Amino acid sequence: MLGTASDLGSESSTLLLIRLLSQSSSSDRLSKTPLLVAALSRFRHILRKKQDPDALTLQGLILANEGDDGKALEFFSQAMEVGSPNPSSGGQQQDIRPPWWGWEASCHLTRARILLQQGRREEAIAAFRVAAVELDHAQAYFKLATLLAEDSPERGQYLQKAAVSGVPEACQLLGESEVRMAEQPDQPKEKVREHCLWASEWFSLAGNPTKREKTPVPA
Repeated sequence: MLGTASDLGSESSTLLLIRLLSQSSSSDRLSKTPLLVAALSRFRHILRKKQDPDALTLQGLILANEGDDGKALEFFSQAMEVGSPNPSSGGQQQDIRPPWWGWEASCHLTRARILLQQGRREEAIAAFRVAAVELDHAQAYFKLATLLAEDSPERGQYLQKAAVSGVPEACQLLGESEVRMAEQPDQPKEKVREHCLWASEWFSLAGNPTKREKTPVPA
Protein backbone atom coordinates (compact mmCIF):
# COMPACT_ATOMS: atom_id res chain seq x y z
CA MET A 1 0.00 0.00 0.00
CA LEU A 2 2.81 2.39 0.83
CA GLY A 3 4.50 1.50 -2.44
CA THR A 4 1.33 2.24 -4.40
CA ALA A 5 0.86 5.55 -2.59
CA SER A 6 4.49 6.40 -3.26
CA ASP A 7 4.03 5.59 -6.95
CA LEU A 8 1.07 7.96 -6.99
CA GLY A 9 3.23 10.81 -5.72
CA SER A 10 2.71 10.74 -1.94
CA GLU A 11 5.97 12.05 -0.50
CA SER A 12 4.99 11.10 3.05
CA SER A 13 4.41 7.50 1.90
CA THR A 14 7.79 7.49 0.19
CA LEU A 15 9.54 8.65 3.35
CA LEU A 16 7.71 6.15 5.56
CA LEU A 17 8.50 3.34 3.13
CA ILE A 18 12.19 4.22 3.16
CA ARG A 19 12.22 4.48 6.94
CA LEU A 20 10.62 1.05 7.29
CA LEU A 21 13.09 -0.33 4.77
CA SER A 22 16.06 1.13 6.66
CA GLN A 23 14.86 -0.57 9.87
CA SER A 24 14.31 -3.95 8.21
CA SER A 25 16.82 -6.77 8.68
CA SER A 26 16.25 -7.70 5.03
CA SER A 27 16.74 -4.15 3.72
CA ASP A 28 19.59 -5.10 1.36
CA ARG A 29 17.46 -7.71 -0.38
CA LEU A 30 14.29 -5.58 -0.42
CA SER A 31 16.08 -2.50 -1.76
CA LYS A 32 16.77 -4.36 -5.00
CA THR A 33 13.08 -4.89 -5.81
CA PRO A 34 11.72 -2.62 -8.60
CA LEU A 35 9.13 -1.08 -6.28
CA LEU A 36 11.69 0.03 -3.74
CA VAL A 37 14.30 1.03 -6.29
CA ALA A 38 11.73 3.52 -7.58
CA ALA A 39 10.93 4.66 -4.03
CA LEU A 40 14.63 5.21 -3.28
CA SER A 41 14.91 7.30 -6.42
CA ARG A 42 11.97 9.45 -5.32
CA PHE A 43 13.47 9.78 -1.83
CA ARG A 44 16.76 11.03 -3.27
CA HIS A 45 14.83 13.53 -5.36
CA ILE A 46 13.02 14.85 -2.26
CA LEU A 47 16.32 14.96 -0.38
CA ARG A 48 18.14 16.93 -3.06
CA LYS A 49 15.67 19.80 -2.70
CA LYS A 50 16.67 20.14 1.00
CA GLN A 51 13.25 21.58 1.80
CA ASP A 52 11.64 18.70 3.72
CA PRO A 53 12.82 18.41 7.36
CA ASP A 54 11.42 14.87 7.59
CA ALA A 55 13.48 13.77 4.57
CA LEU A 56 16.58 15.41 6.04
CA THR A 57 15.91 13.77 9.41
CA LEU A 58 15.41 10.39 7.74
CA GLN A 59 18.74 10.67 5.92
CA GLY A 60 20.37 11.54 9.24
CA LEU A 61 18.80 8.48 10.89
CA ILE A 62 19.99 6.24 8.06
CA LEU A 63 23.54 7.60 8.29
CA ALA A 64 23.54 7.26 12.09
CA ASN A 65 22.41 3.65 11.74
CA GLU A 66 25.32 3.08 9.33
CA GLY A 67 27.77 4.60 11.81
CA ASP A 68 28.45 7.82 9.88
CA ASP A 69 27.75 10.09 12.84
CA GLY A 70 29.48 13.18 11.47
CA LYS A 71 27.41 13.21 8.30
CA ALA A 72 24.26 12.36 10.28
CA LEU A 73 24.76 15.47 12.42
CA GLU A 74 24.99 17.58 9.28
CA PHE A 75 21.60 16.35 8.08
CA PHE A 76 20.03 16.80 11.53
CA SER A 77 21.30 20.39 11.56
CA GLN A 78 19.78 20.96 8.12
CA ALA A 79 16.46 19.50 9.30
CA MET A 80 16.45 21.88 12.27
CA GLU A 81 17.30 24.82 10.01
CA VAL A 82 14.48 24.02 7.59
CA GLY A 83 11.89 22.81 10.11
CA SER A 84 12.25 25.24 13.01
CA PRO A 85 10.40 28.58 12.90
CA ASN A 86 13.36 30.19 14.66
CA PRO A 87 16.36 27.85 14.26
CA SER A 88 18.74 30.31 15.94
CA SER A 89 16.93 29.77 19.24
CA GLY A 90 17.60 26.02 19.16
CA GLY A 91 14.25 25.43 20.82
CA GLN A 92 14.53 25.80 24.61
CA GLN A 93 10.91 26.76 25.13
CA GLN A 94 9.28 26.17 28.49
CA ASP A 95 5.92 24.82 27.33
CA ILE A 96 4.97 21.61 25.56
CA ARG A 97 4.24 22.21 21.89
CA PRO A 98 3.35 20.14 18.82
CA PRO A 99 6.32 18.96 16.74
CA TRP A 100 7.34 21.40 14.04
CA TRP A 101 7.83 18.45 11.69
CA GLY A 102 6.79 14.81 11.91
CA TRP A 103 10.07 13.25 13.01
CA GLU A 104 11.40 16.16 15.04
CA ALA A 105 11.68 14.08 18.22
CA SER A 106 13.72 11.44 16.41
CA CYS A 107 15.99 14.18 15.11
CA HIS A 108 16.72 15.59 18.58
CA LEU A 109 17.03 12.19 20.28
CA THR A 110 19.47 10.69 17.78
CA ARG A 111 21.40 13.94 17.54
CA ALA A 112 21.68 14.01 21.35
CA ARG A 113 22.91 10.41 21.45
CA ILE A 114 25.64 11.16 18.92
CA LEU A 115 26.69 14.35 20.71
CA LEU A 116 26.94 12.42 23.98
CA GLN A 117 29.10 9.75 22.35
CA GLN A 118 31.37 12.51 21.06
CA GLY A 119 31.78 13.90 24.58
CA ARG A 120 29.71 17.02 23.84
CA ARG A 121 27.71 16.65 27.04
CA GLU A 122 26.17 20.12 27.31
CA GLU A 123 25.02 20.07 23.68
CA ALA A 124 23.54 16.61 24.24
CA ILE A 125 21.68 17.82 27.34
CA ALA A 126 20.28 20.76 25.35
CA ALA A 127 19.06 18.41 22.59
CA PHE A 128 17.48 15.97 25.05
CA ARG A 129 15.85 18.94 26.80
CA VAL A 130 14.11 20.04 23.60
CA ALA A 131 12.72 16.54 23.01
CA ALA A 132 11.65 16.26 26.66
CA VAL A 133 10.47 19.67 27.82
CA GLU A 134 9.09 20.89 24.49
CA LEU A 135 7.92 17.65 22.86
CA ASP A 136 7.01 15.71 26.04
CA HIS A 137 8.91 12.61 24.88
CA ALA A 138 9.18 9.93 27.58
CA GLN A 139 12.58 8.52 26.58
CA ALA A 140 13.98 12.04 26.32
CA TYR A 141 12.86 12.76 29.89
CA PHE A 142 14.65 9.60 31.03
CA LYS A 143 17.87 10.30 29.12
CA LEU A 144 17.89 13.90 30.32
CA ALA A 145 17.37 12.84 33.95
CA THR A 146 20.33 10.44 33.83
CA LEU A 147 22.62 13.29 32.76
CA LEU A 148 21.64 15.54 35.66
CA ALA A 149 23.16 15.50 39.14
CA GLU A 150 21.40 13.22 41.62
CA ASP A 151 20.57 16.17 43.85
CA SER A 152 19.06 18.15 40.99
CA PRO A 153 15.33 18.84 41.59
CA GLU A 154 14.72 18.37 37.87
CA ARG A 155 16.12 14.84 37.93
CA GLY A 156 13.35 13.38 40.07
CA GLN A 157 10.73 15.37 38.17
CA TYR A 158 11.90 14.08 34.80
CA LEU A 159 12.25 10.51 36.04
CA GLN A 160 8.65 10.60 37.25
CA LYS A 161 7.45 11.93 33.90
CA ALA A 162 9.28 9.09 32.15
CA ALA A 163 8.04 6.53 34.67
CA VAL A 164 4.36 7.42 34.36
CA SER A 165 4.77 7.19 30.58
CA GLY A 166 5.91 3.58 30.92
CA VAL A 167 9.73 3.73 30.93
CA PRO A 168 10.72 0.86 33.28
CA GLU A 169 14.30 2.08 33.71
CA ALA A 170 12.94 5.33 35.16
CA CYS A 171 10.85 3.34 37.67
CA GLN A 172 13.96 1.39 38.66
CA LEU A 173 15.98 4.56 39.32
CA LEU A 174 13.13 6.08 41.32
CA GLY A 175 12.96 2.94 43.45
CA GLU A 176 16.70 3.09 44.09
CA SER A 177 16.41 6.76 45.03
CA GLU A 178 13.68 5.98 47.56
CA VAL A 179 15.87 3.26 49.08
CA ARG A 180 18.74 5.72 49.49
CA MET A 181 16.44 8.21 51.18
CA ALA A 182 15.10 5.50 53.49
CA GLU A 183 18.67 4.68 54.54
CA GLN A 184 19.50 8.22 55.58
CA PRO A 185 20.13 8.42 59.36
CA ASP A 186 17.99 10.14 61.96
CA GLN A 187 14.73 10.00 60.03
CA PRO A 188 11.33 9.53 61.65
CA LYS A 189 10.13 5.96 61.38
CA GLU A 190 7.04 7.06 59.44
CA LYS A 191 9.23 8.73 56.82
CA VAL A 192 11.42 5.66 56.44
CA ARG A 193 8.32 3.52 55.99
CA GLU A 194 6.97 5.92 53.37
CA HIS A 195 10.21 5.80 51.37
CA CYS A 196 10.28 2.00 51.56
CA LEU A 197 6.69 1.70 50.37
CA TRP A 198 7.39 4.01 47.44
CA ALA A 199 10.53 2.03 46.60
CA SER A 200 8.53 -1.18 46.58
CA GLU A 201 5.93 0.31 44.25
CA TRP A 202 8.51 1.71 41.83
CA PHE A 203 10.36 -1.61 41.69
CA SER A 204 7.07 -3.35 40.97
CA LEU A 205 6.35 -0.96 38.08
CA ALA A 206 9.89 -1.52 36.82
CA GLY A 207 9.12 -5.21 36.56
CA ASN A 208 11.64 -6.06 39.28
CA PRO A 209 9.71 -8.20 41.81
CA THR A 210 12.93 -9.57 43.36
CA LYS A 211 14.12 -6.08 44.24
CA ARG A 212 10.65 -5.28 45.58
CA GLU A 213 10.65 -8.32 47.86
CA LYS A 214 14.06 -7.33 49.26
CA THR A 215 12.95 -3.79 50.10
CA PRO A 216 12.42 -3.72 53.87
CA VAL A 217 9.29 -1.97 55.08
CA PRO A 218 9.46 -1.06 58.78
CA ALA A 219 6.51 -2.15 60.87
